Amino acid sequence: MDVVMRGGDIVEEMDWADFPTFRNGTCTVRFPRDGNWATQNGFFTGGWDANQKSACQGDGPSKVKYHLQRDGNFVARCGYNVDYATRTGQGPPGDYFLGIDDVCILHLYKGLLDCDSIDIQEEIWTNIRLKPLQRGDRLGQGEQVRHAGTTMVMQSSDGNLVLYGPSVHDRALWAANENWAAPPPSNLDEYYARVTPNGWLLLVGQDLWDGSETVYYRKNLHTDGATCFTVEYDATRDDLVAVSCDGRRGRQLRGSVNDEKE
Repeated sequence: MDVVMRGGDIVEEMDWADFPTFRNGTCTVRFPRDGNWATQNGFFTGGWDANQKSACQGDGPSKVKYHLQRDGNFVARCGYNVDYATRTGQGPPGDYFLGIDDVCILHLYKGLLDCDSIDIQEEIWTNIRLKPLQRGDRLGQGEQVRHAGTTMVMQSSDGNLVLYGPSVHDRALWAANENWAAPPPSNLDEYYARVTPNGWLLLVGQDLWDGSETVYYRKNLHTDGATCFTVEYDATRDDLVAVSCDGRRGRQLRGSVNDEKE
């Protein structure tokens, strides 16, 4: 794990040639002039884009600044305007750092990692999750879930939640906009997906001007009363469904037994 930023650090916009690399040159973290904070697996290969709907302009009068605040919130600002944020502020100032691992996934931790001390208390954010969404989870714009050969993306450009094959360059297996009555209202600035405790998948838009929120898509996951469940793709139904934790354990146990028989 390499440290990209520590709490209080501010990185100003830079040119492509100046983007820093990590993990022995394997990973590039982009801090561009247009506000679309991103990572790359290598310099020109596929990676992750935080904010395809950035309002920052590369030739604008105000410089873009990327700030890991001392409360744990990462923010990209165009002048005084917030263009992107992880929404991870934890309250009082503390020790936080943003790290990047061997496969170029970012992790925001509460704690310390330096030459003198290691004190990692908890992970409060990651741009790419490797486990399926579950009851109570929230997926912010631009964030991904990679699980079981699929990639789920909360798209920042249009507020659509899309499930692709192994990567975002594969065909879409499922998309919310195939079923919604209308696209999100034009006044919305940010989007996120939320899995409610009672088994609904909601897509929510935020108007940063007045702080209001609008639910523009609802999907019943049909949990059958399960209090512990994950959201996964069922190829037979060609749909997102709730899988109870008991059901997941049963499938894993059956897989282990079959492996032993082979």
